[in-house]
Amino acid sequence: MHEVAERNAALQKLRQSEASFQALVEAVQDYAIFRLDRLGRVATWNSGAWRISGYGAAEILGEHFSRFYTREDVDACRPEEHLRLAAQGGRFQGQGWRLRKDGSRFWANVVVAALRDESGRLQGYAKVTQDISELKQTEDALRHREQLLDAFFSTSPVGLAVLGRDLRFQRVNRTLAAINGIAAEEHLGQTVRTVIPELASQIEPFLQQALVTGHAILNREICGPIPSQGESIGYWVANYFPIRDETGEVVQVGTVVMDITDCRKAEHSLQRLSGRLMELQDQERRRIARELHDSIGQCLTAIKINLELLIREMGKAHVGEGAHKALAEVSALADQCSSDTRTISYLLHPPLLDERGLSSAVRWYADGFAERCGIALSLDLPDGIRLPQPVETTLFRIVQECLTNIHRHSGSATAAIRLLTSAEKVTLEVRDQGKGMPPRQLKRCNGAAQVVGVGIAGMRERVRQLGGQLEIESAPHGTTVRAVLPLGGEP
Repeated sequence: MHEVAERNAALQKLRQSEASFQALVEAVQDYAIFRLDRLGRVATWNSGAWRISGYGAAEILGEHFSRFYTREDVDACRPEEHLRLAAQGGRFQGQGWRLRKDGSRFWANVVVAALRDESGRLQGYAKVTQDISELKQTEDALRHREQLLDAFFSTSPVGLAVLGRDLRFQRVNRTLAAINGIAAEEHLGQTVRTVIPELASQIEPFLQQALVTGHAILNREICGPIPSQGESIGYWVANYFPIRDETGEVVQVGTVVMDITDCRKAEHSLQRLSGRLMELQDQERRRIARELHDSIGQCLTAIKINLELLIREMGKAHVGEGAHKALAEVSALADQCSSDTRTISYLLHPPLLDERGLSSAVRWYADGFAERCGIALSLDLPDGIRLPQPVETTLFRIVQECLTNIHRHSGSATAAIRLLTSAEKVTLEVRDQGKGMPPRQLKRCNGAAQVVGVGIAGMRERVRQLGGQLEIESAPHGTTVRAVLPLGGEP
C-alpha cells in the first residue's frame, strides 16, 4: 500500500509539472511551439503559433505540418526530409520561408526534435518556430552593403588598403597592388616597410598618427621611387583614416592612395615651358627696348636736329609766320615722340636694371609712376646690392604689376615698397592703404595658379619658377603683396 501511495503521488506531481510546462508553453507569444505525431500531423498548438501563423487551434489540429511550407519546398519533399533528419539525429535545425494563413511568407528559424518513449520508440516531434523576418532583412541589407563595398573596393580606380595596429596589410585592392608592383595577396600579413621599403619612412608616421590620434590625415603627398619601376620617380596623394570597433577603439587604419605621377610630370613640363616663355618674353622686351632706344630713338634725335637747323635757316630767309609755327609744332611733336619712345623703352626693360641693379631701377620707375598717377610712394630699398639677374627681373616685374593694380583698383593715395635681403633670401613687400580685395577674390588669388603670365597669376608663376613664395594679405584698410625668393642657389 505504501508503494502504491508513493507511485500515485509521483504521478500527481508529474501531472502538475506537465500542466505547468503546458501553461508556460501556452503563454509564449514569440515562438510557435507545437507537437506533431509520427506522421507529421499537428497534435498541440500554442498561442505563439496562432500569433505567428494566423491559424487557430481548431483550424490546424490534425492537419499535416507541410501546410506551412512553400510550394517549392513541398515539391522538393523538404517537410518529410526534415522529420527524417530529426528522427535520425534526434534534432534538426534550419531556416527557410514559411507560409501564414493569409498566404504571406515569413523567414523562420525552425527546430524539430524527435520525441521517444522510455524504450526508444518514436512517439512524434516537438517543433519550435521563430519569425526572424526582420533579422533576415537586416542581414540581407548588411550583405548587400558588404557586396557593394566589396565591389567598390575591388574596382576602385584609386588604391585602397586596410592595415592593423601593427601596420600589417589586412586587405588591399588591385589598384594599390598595381601601384606597389606586388600581387594583392602577397601584401597580406606584410608590413609597409617590407612591401615598399623606399617609401615606408614617409608613410609610416602618418599611419601611426591616425592610429594614435584617431583623426583622419588628408591629402599628404608622397614622392619617391616607383616600386615597380626601379629608379623612376613617382608622386602620390594619400589619405589615412582610423577604423573603430563597436566600442569606439581604433583597431585599424585605412588608406586611400591616388597616383598623380602623370599629373605632376605634366605640371613640371608646363612649369618648364612657362619658365622658358617668361625668359623669352624678358629677352624680347630687352631686345625691343634696345631697338627703340638705338634705332628709332636715334632717328628721332636726327629729325629733331635737322628741324632745328631748318628753323634757323628759315629764320634767315624771312619765311612767313605760319611756316615758322608749323615747324615749331613738328619739332615739339618730335620731342614728344622721342620722350614717349624712351619711356616705352625703359618700361619694357629699364637699362638701370642691368647697369645699377634693382634698387635703382625701382626708384626710377617709382618716380615716373608717382608723377603719372599722383600716388605718393614710400621706398625702403638698400643701396649698392646686386642680386642674380633672374631675381632682379622677377622682383621688378612684381613691382610693376603691384603698382599698376594699386592705381587701377585700390583707390589708395599712398603705397610703400620695401626690400629686405639676407644671405638666404630676399623679401619684397608692396603695401597700400586702399579698399582691399573682396574675400572671394582674395581666396581665388591665393589658390591654384590661373592663366600663366597674366596679373597675379603671372607674378605667382615667376616666383614659383625661382622656388619662392607669393603671399597676398588684404583687408578693408589695404593690401600687402609679399614675394620671398631664395638666394641659396637653384630652386
